[in-house]
Amino acid sequence: MEKFKNLTNIQFLFLSTVILLPILLTLGIAIAEIVLFFFTFYGIYKTLKEKKFYLIKNKEIIFLLIFSIYIAINSILNNVNVDKSSSIFFFRHVFLVISIIYIFEKCYKEHQKVTKFLYLFFIIIFIDSLIQFFLGKNILGYETINNRVSSFFGDELILGSFLILFFPIILIFSLDKKELLFKDIFFGFYFFIILLSGERRAFVILLLSVLFIIIFSKEIRKLIFKSLIIFISLVIINSFIFKGTYDPLNRIFVKTYNETIKYNKINNDPILENKKKIIIFSYQHTNHYRLATHLIKQKPIFGHGPKGFRDYCRGVNYDSEFGMCSTHPHHLLLQIIVELGIVGLIFYLFAALYVIKNFINLLKFNNKSNTSVILMTLVLINIFIPLVPSGNFFNNKNLMLCFYSIGLYLYFYRFNVRS
Repeated sequence: MEKFKNLTNIQFLFLSTVILLPILLTLGIAIAEIVLFFFTFYGIYKTLKEKKFYLIKNKEIIFLLIFSIYIAINSILNNVNVDKSSSIFFFRHVFLVISIIYIFEKCYKEHQKVTKFLYLFFIIIFIDSLIQFFLGKNILGYETINNRVSSFFGDELILGSFLILFFPIILIFSLDKKELLFKDIFFGFYFFIILLSGERRAFVILLLSVLFIIIFSKEIRKLIFKSLIIFISLVIINSFIFKGTYDPLNRIFVKTYNETIKYNKINNDPILENKKKIIIFSYQHTNHYRLATHLIKQKPIFGHGPKGFRDYCRGVNYDSEFGMCSTHPHHLLLQIIVELGIVGLIFYLFAALYVIKNFINLLKFNNKSNTSVILMTLVLINIFIPLVPSGNFFNNKNLMLCFYSIGLYLYFYRFNVRS
């Protein structure tokens, strides 16, 4: 890795772009896409100009490029009535991965100069979320929706998902031993705001993530334990002293069960009376999965093409006799099989086995450098885990976050394990 003395202003600017991506996403997906377009263009241009072809020729990048080619061909050949441009140019996401590795090679050692702004950004989100929770409105006038805090995201109820995605990444930037008390408090509030968001999936993944870190990452185990103590203290204070506009524990643990029972009774499908009926997560999710299964049977090898689930639902005016329609099946693995077929599933399984193999190798060591890779493994698990509902894989924002995370993972794996 080159020293900071060779670092240019534009390189430091793009380092800031990678680390401060959460801020860009809060400003809007369009802004984030424009900034990352210039970032990707610069990274690829400099990679070719400096003849760093090893960034392109390594097996991980080649695998991703083959996957992007398959998606493009699949999209072209499938008669799907959707915009195919994003699928045809899917390789741009792979270029983002290459650019991230290039920039971090140049100047990752200087990340602390930028990380303080990331802390400040999340502290502002914490304060804004607490204002919204206790007063019913945040500083921009956005109100709580269905007993859920959204902060600056307004009516887009993704605060919990946003926080849980960046949780391990911020931990990576926090691996130095400075300001330990501040970090204990910071992550204690981080957990609490995820709870206030009311996102059940995000909270479940948070619990699994904490357990994962406690088991596999000795270096930051103490930080997590202290943060959990602060989190539990905040929950107790909220429950008995300073109550907000709703009870987040009731929404996540009690209302989830009650809503499912109520929905099934309304639809004359009482699951308590029909023991043979299997409900996965909710009645709605179960019927999305039923429809996905039906579509898989129609085109099992190559699938219906990217966004094929949405195209089918448009064709039947979102009223399918085989299940419940939506823009996507709300499950990553099912969406891959529905839209990319068994061939797409093979790509998924190869990637999963690659990450699992690397993780097993990491467990042979126990040092600071490997902690970054362990945490990025956690990020990939959070994104690709097939055990919980998920967002639309072919959504531009989700793809951006997905390949952003892959870029960070490959950088830390390449320089902290393989080098």
